[in-house]
Amino acid sequence: MASWWAIRRYGTLLRKTHASAVFVPPDFAESIATAQIRVANPIKVFEQVVLKFAPKPIAFAAGIHPSAVVDPSARLGERVSIQPYAVIEAGARVGDDAVIGAGSYIG
Repeated sequence: MASWWAIRRYGTLLRKTHASAVFVPPDFAESIATAQIRVANPIKVFEQVVLKFAPKPIAFAAGIHPSAVVDPSARLGERVSIQPYAVIEAGARVGDDAVIGAGSYIG
């Protein structure tokens, strides 16, 4: 796990971190046991690293799974994905691009 430090008043908290490495500005002068990676903008670099390793979003296909139960009076928006065993009751409204997870109940 990595972290970042850029706000001077939180320097004392940095000594308590359990992070394996910390992104810090070039002029960082604290003595800490954690590995330090010196960069011009710790917050921006940390964000870039997180985005690089973040899992890709799951794309759900629009449609209604055969095991889902949707009342005919329910109003479904465009590109809705209704997952297995979901139940959509009478009068329910589901907005555009919604994903109703497996086993969900909307009533």
